[in-house]
Amino acid sequence: VKAIYERVVDHMEYVVRGEDDKGALTALELGKGDCTEYSDLFVAICRAKGIPARVVTGYTVTTDVSRAKHNWAEVYMQDRGWVPIDLTAGDVGNAAFRNRVFGRMRPGYIYLSHVRNDYVLDNHNFGAFKYWGDRVRITDSIEFRFPHQSTIESR
Repeated sequence: VKAIYERVVDHMEYVVRGEDDKGALTALELGKGDCTEYSDLFVAICRAKGIPARVVTGYTVTTDVSRAKHNWAEVYMQDRGWVPIDLTAGDVGNAAFRNRVFGRMRPGYIYLSHVRNDYVLDNHNFGAFKYWGDRVRITDSIEFRFPHQSTIESR
């Protein structure tokens, strides 16, 4: 699993989120994509090698809400269960950091679904809805509220 992780991270170049999912084959051929293509390629290679893997759809808690939607992978390891792997977090060009984030994710990920085209999400990766009536303009957003930190002075 670690070798597949390394290979995908070395092969891929991150590009800002595209309009739609390109898939594993396009990621392999072009060598670039966003978090979805990184995850799709990793999962496809794992599955081809007989390793159970899946793509997870969710959010990362961040102050930059334009980058909050996120996909990452999970692999099933006999001794640990489903282990999250965020390939784009490891693609920073720093080998020590890449090793540190493999199989570990910081707190701040919101897990929505591991089912692609989830029926709960109306066969989409993220929340969807149906609407009948006058035309409306739809934007999608998410807001994170961070509690104010307070300090207690010692006497």
